[in-house]
Amino acid sequence: VVLAPGMLVVALRLPVRPELAADCWFGRVNAVLVPAIEASVGVSPVCRGHGDLALVCADGAERKILGTSLRQTSRGVYYLGVLLIDDAIALMQRYLAPPSRQPDYRAGRGHSAFCTSLGANGAELSAVADAIRARSGALLAS
Repeated sequence: VVLAPGMLVVALRLPVRPELAADCWFGRVNAVLVPAIEASVGVSPVCRGHGDLALVCADGAERKILGTSLRQTSRGVYYLGVLLIDDAIALMQRYLAPPSRQPDYRAGRGHSAFCTSLGANGAELSAVADAIRARSGALLAS
């Protein structure tokens, strides 16, 4: 993981719900993130891979804007997502090796062809963060 200014880190500790598998948690969090991004940026991301969010770009390619991880223990569910607001893809290309496991929609592309940022659509980090905060109460209550 590369973290840089212009990336929004979404970190959540959620209550344990043994009946919910990891993919259910990704779905619940994305159900908050997608409308927040739509409201603050005006674009509609799609859920892809294992918890990722992507944008369908003008060329029809799906490009990742959010990567995630999740850990579920007997004490809690720990979610971490990194949302690309400003373009830091050059840093990712420089410092990150291609991952050993890749989602199908990556199609073997390098970071520069696989990722994009919300800033290309006029997003501002503070507006996106505010929209996510405003919608996250429903997730935390469920």
